[in-house]
Amino acid sequence: MKMRKRIMTCLILLMLAIPLVYASADVTGGILSQTLKSIAGAGGYETTQAQQPTFVAGVVATLINYALGFLGVVFVILTIYGGWLYMTAGGNEEQVKKGKAYVINAIVGLIIILGAYTITWFVTRSIIGATQSTEQEQVQSEL
Repeated sequence: MKMRKRIMTCLILLMLAIPLVYASADVTGGILSQTLKSIAGAGGYETTQAQQPTFVAGVVATLINYALGFLGVVFVILTIYGGWLYMTAGGNEEQVKKGKAYVINAIVGLIIILGAYTITWFVTRSIIGATQSTEQEQVQSEL
């Protein structure tokens, strides 16, 4: 039992660390970004960057996406755990009910997270689009 807790803890920490590794790789030198751009350029794809969103809106959207992604991973883990309980019940009715409850609640949680992600995506795109058009109008009016 103690070993299973250690393994689960390590897996969860690994899942949390992977996005941080990718984010820090691009911030600390841009090696990943440069490599991907060179590969895309060699493949004939356009490598120019689109206009960056305003700093605050971009940071808030990124933080919300990471939080929702983390919660999505948690609910997937709960779904797997509920399935494990259900499959290993061995005729124990109480464990079957518990496993079914975990699976159903985790699926409801995933649906809620997906809805929250969709709403967040729509709102942040609307805010970023509104602020970019306002900034562009101000620059054009100054000319």
